Amino acid sequence: MNYSSRLFFFLFFLVSFSLDAQQLITSLSVDKGLPQTTVTALYRDNEGYLWCGTGRGLGLFNGWEFEQPQASTEKEMPAINTAIRGIVASSDQKTVWVGTETVCYQYDRFSTKPLRSFDVVKALGCAETPLIANDTALWLACSGRGLFRVRIQDGKTTQLTSTGYSTCCAALFDKRTIVVPDSLGRLVIHDVASGKTDFIPLPKELPVTQLRAFHELPGRSTSFLILSRNGLWQYDIEKKKFMRYSLGDRTYADTTFDFTSMDIHPDGSWWLSVFGQGVFRYDSQKHELRPCLWQQDGTYAGKLLLAVAFVVCDEYGVVWCATDGAGVVKLLHNRIEFHGKYNDGLVTDTCTWFTRCFYELSKDRYLVATYQHGIKLVDHIANTITTVSTDPLFNGVNALCFADAGNGRLLVGTDQNCLLLDTLNWKASVVQNGSGYRYIGAFTTGSKTYIYGNFGIKEFLDGIQPALSDDVGFDGVVTCAQTLKDGKILIATLFKGLTLYDQNLNIIRHYNYETEVGVPQTANVRAIFQDHRDSIWLGLESGLFKLDANFHVTQQFTTADGLPDNVVYDAIRFSDREVLLATGNGVSVFDFEKFTFQSYSSADGLPSAECNSGGLYYASSYFYIATTSGFVRWQPKLSTNCYRKSILLASYGPNEEARGVIRESIVRDYGSGSIELMIWQTDFAFPERVMFYYKLDGSGDEELWELGLRKVNYAALGSGFYSFLCSTHVPGCERTEITKLLTIKVVPPFWMSGWFIAITSLGAVLIITLVLFIIMRMNYQRKLRKLKMQQELDKVRARISRDIHDDIGAGLTRIALSGELMAHKSSEDLQQQEKLKWIAGTARELSQSMKEVVWSVNPHYDSLDHMSAYFRSYVAGVAENADLRFKYSADENLPAQEVNPETRRNLLLILKESISNAVKYSGCTELSLEIRWRDEKFTMKISDNGSGFDPNANDKVNSNGLRNIRQRAEASGGTVKFTSESGKGTSVEVTCPVIAKE
Repeated sequence: MNYSSRLFFFLFFLVSFSLDAQQLITSLSVDKGLPQTTVTALYRDNEGYLWCGTGRGLGLFNGWEFEQPQASTEKEMPAINTAIRGIVASSDQKTVWVGTETVCYQYDRFSTKPLRSFDVVKALGCAETPLIANDTALWLACSGRGLFRVRIQDGKTTQLTSTGYSTCCAALFDKRTIVVPDSLGRLVIHDVASGKTDFIPLPKELPVTQLRAFHELPGRSTSFLILSRNGLWQYDIEKKKFMRYSLGDRTYADTTFDFTSMDIHPDGSWWLSVFGQGVFRYDSQKHELRPCLWQQDGTYAGKLLLAVAFVVCDEYGVVWCATDGAGVVKLLHNRIEFHGKYNDGLVTDTCTWFTRCFYELSKDRYLVATYQHGIKLVDHIANTITTVSTDPLFNGVNALCFADAGNGRLLVGTDQNCLLLDTLNWKASVVQNGSGYRYIGAFTTGSKTYIYGNFGIKEFLDGIQPALSDDVGFDGVVTCAQTLKDGKILIATLFKGLTLYDQNLNIIRHYNYETEVGVPQTANVRAIFQDHRDSIWLGLESGLFKLDANFHVTQQFTTADGLPDNVVYDAIRFSDREVLLATGNGVSVFDFEKFTFQSYSSADGLPSAECNSGGLYYASSYFYIATTSGFVRWQPKLSTNCYRKSILLASYGPNEEARGVIRESIVRDYGSGSIELMIWQTDFAFPERVMFYYKLDGSGDEELWELGLRKVNYAALGSGFYSFLCSTHVPGCERTEITKLLTIKVVPPFWMSGWFIAITSLGAVLIITLVLFIIMRMNYQRKLRKLKMQQELDKVRARISRDIHDDIGAGLTRIALSGELMAHKSSEDLQQQEKLKWIAGTARELSQSMKEVVWSVNPHYDSLDHMSAYFRSYVAGVAENADLRFKYSADENLPAQEVNPETRRNLLLILKESISNAVKYSGCTELSLEIRWRDEKFTMKISDNGSGFDPNANDKVNSNGLRNIRQRAEASGGTVKFTSESGKGTSVEVTCPVIAKE
């Protein structure tokens, strides 16, 4: 078959069978960090990176970009910069083996550090392709040399076969059987466990030079598939038989195809690459083979897929294509939510117009209003898109809204005029020229239809009636109107607020935006809807707002809460708890019960993420969504097939060169700088729209949600342990559980370490103890010195008391006796006798005063019991001399507590003054003394039964005696209480604390 025939056949095949293509295709090349555009090996680590081998080294794809694996300076293993021939993981999934033209390298799968390398044959040009590895050995095929086994511990090499290989396509089945062709036209089947090797001759129809790949046959453990350049074969291991394998309607066992590789998708489909013709999908249920060169928006992606060397399908459903010159191509099949016209069979037009609004004429037939492309009729039954009319009125018309006018007629509001369209003959007539009017929406209440825009609201009744006007907003710019469940109509007017009307458009109440609703006065309400609890929601240019029964804002949702964009253009409720929102960054399904957003953008199949026309329509379980680049028809599937939950990973390194996947924890020294984590989800389908929840437990930070999170930076963490908690949510998939992704340990500096704190604390305790000991010792010594001084003072007082008593007292006594004797003898001279008696009396009074001084000075009488005994003796003596009765009452066992000499003297003087007053002035016949000891206080009460007096009388208050008593009591820190009543006697009660002598 010549080139022209092949091209014709391919184009015919392409046009006939491209309708099943439903994928998004993304090229990942050198602009993302890939070392080279020619990809020679791929290994999809479903719990980490995509390992990509090129002609110039290795790249690790993390969902956004390619990272370079680390070099090892310790083992003198530089980064690989040569062609890579094969990549496999060890059976324990801890290491990855990478084979090049001369050397086979082992990498740690998580840190990506090279661990060791083996050069098996030590010859240039012998590509070493790793096939299988465990924790003890590695099996690899060397082109031209044979199959080898290498012991990892010491590098000892065993050659299993000696026949060279013309190609190095090889496979591993059941994790124990290696299949590889040799240069003699045989299949070498080696059992790793038993070491047995079989050599199976290939049939003549299957030359070894045409072998491309081997693959397990799903559901058959005793057979495997052989992909050759011209078709597919099956080999039965038990029967040792080769058979052609049909791909359904075409076997492709001819020279028109050059198959390069195959892999099996998690959904059961087979994916095959054909050199020069792209990627094909084989449906094993329908037995159909179809090319996949078109994206859902009609974009031809064949130029990226024409040079595919091999394909790899990961367990998340992503198809990875290794190309020769176009890098790695990521192909998402059946992972998109929105199906455009190609999925609906509408291939007559590209449908990339700026779409404005929709109207359903009947099931599967609807009108699409576009910008500068007129109005289109989409017929899903006939699979056609046609222009509604060639009427000159529609030339360049930009319809903004549709409304049913009855009798098969439609009211069409445009940015120029208002038209009436007869859908029976597709004839149009002008209802009213706009003259600057912009007809942006319509609503029906009762039997009347109203249309609104920048002119306010007008009624349609076989024509446009004059505008209904009031003092609130009909004559303003009406931006949105919504009929509520109770039939009332809520109208939003630019700059004026919300107005509630009844069904006859009589105003009920007006709500000012700023003072009553709680939004800026310049708010532009684009959408109004009501939830299942009858709450009103507004879509503005600043987010989504919930109103209470008084039309006041109670909640606001923005991008921080998951809304894809703060500008909400339109909203349509389609279930009891969900509404679809059109925003400036795609659409979002909002659950107003859980307050969650399921957001979709161009990555999900929308022709454009910009939905600024607000064109949403819901009918017959389908949504019609307008964007600036075309429209889609979408039937919501609220749970996308995600195949399995993705895994969360984080990588970290003190620098970019030392970054690796974290498996357990990070250990950092205190003050060593910020900690930067790179977070990703191992499902690389839509990394830019994954919502990440994360929190550093232990830091006090609040939990955060972030869209398309890549890097998290923590600066100035204090010493201690922290847990990094993370979860993800992809629209359409289940939210992952919140898990502890890693632990961060910040090692404290030595001055914050346990041993340093313990030593410091012990030292502080010792120092404090020493200081306290010194202080206590100084206090003790001070008290000791004071005690010694007091003892010396007491000795001096005792000596003075003794000297006064012995010397002065004795002298006064002699004077008194001598005076009395002389007075007795000089009986003749009465005047002299009186003088001598006065001298004797004065001497005795001085002797008594001297005794009181001796008593107050003598330290022997400093105790409370001695003081009380002295007071009793004194009062008893006075009472006896004055011929008065005496009563004494005191607490038993008064403590022998020392009393300050000054206090003793004050109490004695108070006692003497009180007794003297009673004897001299009261005319009493009885004296009493009562002494008590309560709560560390001394109480002394002196009473008589005399005539009494008024303590409050001026002469008594100001008398020297009473004033002295008060002053002496206060000087001792005590109080005095006078009690007296005429004819009933007087009592003086003194209470004071007993202050011991220092």
